[in-house]
Amino acid sequence: MELKSVDGRATLAEDAVVLTFDSKLGVTAKKEVSPRVIPFKHVREVDFAAPIVWKPGHLRIITHADQERKNPALDTYAVQLGAGRRLKEAQEFVELLQAAVAAVEYEEPEPSTEVVKTAPTFKDVIRNAQEAGNAYSELKKSTGMFRGLVLSGRTLSKGNQSWPASECEIVIDSGANVSARVTGTRVAAGAILAGPAGALLGSIAKKDRSAIYMTVITPDDMFLEKVSGLDEAKAREFATKVKRAGMLQSREDEKAAADEANRHTAAVPAPPPRGVPAGWYPRGDVQEYWDGSAWTGNTAPLVHD
Repeated sequence: MELKSVDGRATLAEDAVVLTFDSKLGVTAKKEVSPRVIPFKHVREVDFAAPIVWKPGHLRIITHADQERKNPALDTYAVQLGAGRRLKEAQEFVELLQAAVAAVEYEEPEPSTEVVKTAPTFKDVIRNAQEAGNAYSELKKSTGMFRGLVLSGRTLSKGNQSWPASECEIVIDSGANVSARVTGTRVAAGAILAGPAGALLGSIAKKDRSAIYMTVITPDDMFLEKVSGLDEAKAREFATKVKRAGMLQSREDEKAAADEANRHTAAVPAPPPRGVPAGWYPRGDVQEYWDGSAWTGNTAPLVHD
C-alpha cells in the first residue's frame, strides 16, 4: 500500500516501511536520504497526527527512545500529510503499519551515522558570503582575456602556446620606445627578431612612433598589438593581472624551494662536532667517513643491527 504525502510518499514493503522524498518542496536533507528504508523490527513507535481541514498532519517513524521529534518538514523519518486530504487513506495506512510492527519483535537499530544538517547561523551566512566574495575577487584578478591572450591562474596562453606568467612580460608604451626596449630585451635573451614581429618593429621605426603598443614578451615568442582609446585601458588592466600572477607564482616557487630545502636539511644529520674521532657515521640514508675534521665524501650503505 502507498500513501501519498506533501513531500513524497510512504510505502509498505514486505518487511519495511519506505519513505521516499521526491517533492520539489522537500528539503535537501530529506532528498539526500531518499528512499529511507526502515525495517518493521526497528520501528519503536508510529507517530501519527491526522490532517484536518485547517491543519496538516504527519506520519513519523520513531526508531529510538530518545529520538528527537523535529518539525516533520525537516525530520527525515517523517512525511507530511496535506490538510484535510486523504484522511481515511492515511488512517488505513497507519493501521496496517502498526499491525506489521506489532507482528515482529522490536530491535533497536545501530546508532545512525547520518550527518544532520542544521540551519546556518547569521554569522555563518555573513562569513560564507565574505569568503565567496573574496574567492570571486581573487578569481577576477587571476583570469582575463585580451586580443587572443588568455590569463588563467598563473599561466598565460595564446592559441595552443602557453607559458608561466612569471616568465612573461607585458610592456605598454609608445612606438618611439617600443623598438629600442624590445630589441634590447630580445637581444639580451639571445632571440632573433624575425617574421611578423620583426617586420612590425621595422614599421614602427618608420611610422606610428606616437601610437601606443602592447608588447608581450614570452620565453620563446613576442607579440605586438597596437592599442588606443578604451583598448589601451583594457590592455593595461590585463598587463597588471599578468604581472601580479607572475609575482605570486615567483613567491610560491620560492616558498616551495625553501620548504624543500628545509626538509632536506632536516633529513640530513649535522656533521659530528670537531674532536669526534675519525670513522664511519650515519649521514642521511647512507654512512659517510668523517676524517676527524670534515666529511670526506666516501659513503657506504648503512649497517643495520
